Amino acid sequence: MRPGFVYLVTNPAWPSFVKVGAAKSLEGRLADYQTASPLRDFKLTFAAHFNDRFIAEGRLKAALRGHRVKGTEWFEVHPEDARAALLKLQERHP
Repeated sequence: MRPGFVYLVTNPAWPSFVKVGAAKSLEGRLADYQTASPLRDFKLTFAAHFNDRFIAEGRLKAALRGHRVKGTEWFEVHPEDARAALLKLQERHP
């Protein structure tokens, strides 16, 4: 088991895109993204805890696969739709 979080990150420059990722701890994770933006405007939109963060991340990415930006961990999907998919996943596979 690899417990941790699956999270969603957004940026107001790209309002219809969501980055999906996994982390053991959320502390510092957002700071990693901020270094790529001079405006420091990335936002941790939502996160959910799972018993195995990597399996959960893979399941969420599979659920959103039709929206994936090829070759990235970004998805062209409304953040609320991504959040709903993550909550649904958490209900089924904590």
